[in-house]
Amino acid sequence: PTCEAHLVVSLAQEIYLATPKGPLVTPGHVLVVPIGHCGSQAALSPEALAEVAAYKRGLAQCFAQCAGSAGSWLGHPCRERGGGGLYACGMAVLERFADTKGTYHMCQQVVPLPGSLFDSTGKAPLPKVAKVLFAAAERAGLQLKSLDPVGWEAGLRPGHELESPADSYFYAEIWAPGDSKAPILRLVHRGSPQGGKGGKGGGKGGGRIPVQFGREIAADLLGQPERAHWKACEQTTDEEAATAELFKQAFGTFDPALA
Repeated sequence: PTCEAHLVVSLAQEIYLATPKGPLVTPGHVLVVPIGHCGSQAALSPEALAEVAAYKRGLAQCFAQCAGSAGSWLGHPCRERGGGGLYACGMAVLERFADTKGTYHMCQQVVPLPGSLFDSTGKAPLPKVAKVLFAAAERAGLQLKSLDPVGWEAGLRPGHELESPADSYFYAEIWAPGDSKAPILRLVHRGSPQGGKGGKGGGKGGGRIPVQFGREIAADLLGQPERAHWKACEQTTDEEAATAELFKQAFGTFDPALA
């Protein structure tokens, strides 16, 4: 896909990371994108899936520590002061696939989440997290189904999590602060090959998957619904470049592409 060079923050063999236009969190909101054309997780090669997993583990480690080489995470909006100091961040991974013409390109949004969205152990999300996810799905006419976190690295597979490679879907992962091994929550809505229309049976919802659905959920989780559209967070080119550079400095220690 076309991506402006100043937005790219990491480049591996099959996958790259980029900061989005109008980031929800500055810095912190990043996109995980295949280099070659690929519509969905079902079409990723084993090598690409391994790189996606490595990037997400690195991002989880980075957000948990919230302290890059530039110290930029110390002022991060996800850092909240409590009686014992500063919370680490968890993260949400959100992906929509709804293709009808074979031109859709896979993209996973990753957004750090405040530690206050997790219980006192930091190992489980508070009920608010699931409430936001399922309420958004209900409004859109979608049905979210829980998936086993075990085996998450394999992605969504036809004949397993999906019925066919052409199924549209919305996919979400929630990662707890400090846990970079696996997400603690995985959810999927499976639609039809025609972009999300389907019957209510068989685990498929009846609504189309809204284009901004993932970003709307992330904005709700962050308590900033007014930032759901990227235009509300639009930056100048210089601001975009500065955001990307700030993220690269913070992520460098955890970047698997630099290992």
